[in-house]
Amino acid sequence: MYETWHTAEKLKELQSLPLDQKIQITQAKVLEFYNKLNGNVFVSFSGGKDSTVLAHIVHSLLPDVPLVFVNTGLVYPEVQSFAKRMGSVFIYPKKSIRTVITETGYPIISKENAEAIYYARRIRMPNEEGIRTSLRKRDEFKEGGRHFSYRNYRRETLMGKVISQDERKTPSMFNKTKWLPAVYLPYRIGSKCCSIMKKSPGKRFQTKTKLYPIIASMAEESRLRKQAWLKTGCNSFEKTKVRSTPMAFWTEQDVLHYLSYYNIPYASPYGEIVRADGSVISVNDINDKHKLRCTGCHRTGCIFCLFGAHLERDDGRLLRLKQTHPKQYDYCMRGGEWIDNPDHISNAQKYDGDWENWNPKKIWIPSKEGLGMQLVIDEFNKLYPKSPICY
Repeated sequence: MYETWHTAEKLKELQSLPLDQKIQITQAKVLEFYNKLNGNVFVSFSGGKDSTVLAHIVHSLLPDVPLVFVNTGLVYPEVQSFAKRMGSVFIYPKKSIRTVITETGYPIISKENAEAIYYARRIRMPNEEGIRTSLRKRDEFKEGGRHFSYRNYRRETLMGKVISQDERKTPSMFNKTKWLPAVYLPYRIGSKCCSIMKKSPGKRFQTKTKLYPIIASMAEESRLRKQAWLKTGCNSFEKTKVRSTPMAFWTEQDVLHYLSYYNIPYASPYGEIVRADGSVISVNDINDKHKLRCTGCHRTGCIFCLFGAHLERDDGRLLRLKQTHPKQYDYCMRGGEWIDNPDHISNAQKYDGDWENWNPKKIWIPSKEGLGMQLVIDEFNKLYPKSPICY
């Protein structure tokens, strides 16, 4: 009944519900997905607090549904150990993070902005129609009545030229002018590491087992996830995207209150769950309204990921990693090397219309010694001193 219309207003309505009602809706969505697929499902288990809550809900209803953990080698060791204790099935990527960054770019700013930079940098060749063959299936986008290639549309957003479709014809909310200078940083930037390191192993597992994922992603986490919910709601049965996100309308506060109320074990890097003022909590009401926080990590995803790092300050992920896991921090920061840019085109024009092409002769990549992120961050911070990545 709640997903008859997938609108922003309906999402806000769901997000504002008491937690006990959210749990009931999530349980119903899990059962709907399970029954529709005759039980051929699994929980995509990252070892984080969100997927820990999801695993608890699913197993309270369907204890035999497997947990599947993609062991990228990029999470805290304690999270990997926790996934083992939870009885997860371990699957693995085919490439190392060093190889993925070298080939597709450093994950910096955000997934949406990194993707825009990645495609906008592609140089138009003389007499070229559209863009390179690998992108042709995503070639056309429509915005404000105009048609752009995927590359050209991203360039338009970075230059602030996309106009919204409202009556006032104001600049589109999808413009990304703040990040135009980042296009010319001396290293590859991309958003594909998550797809290669996490999603691809999951897809191979799906193909092999014919099982489909239940995922703990939430709409509040990003615009992309919100758009996904607006398109399909919690359960998607589209041919190429059969998946369930039954907690899509939850918030981080819901997750913390659920963990506290049910006293569920979770990965140790999060520390303790306390009230916002630091006082010890005793949650006796599932709909308790006190704001909670973790004393340790806010997130336990890939420890080398720089998405969103520019938004953090004194308790940023890199500063914490330096303190708690110095060996991993050292590998992240040290190393790196300059190489000839494989994508350099010697006869390319400097400008393509109003767009200045990114065409350096040398680029910075990871090396055997480490990922070389110190230079990556230093160059970024020179451009954005008001929102630096702290390390």
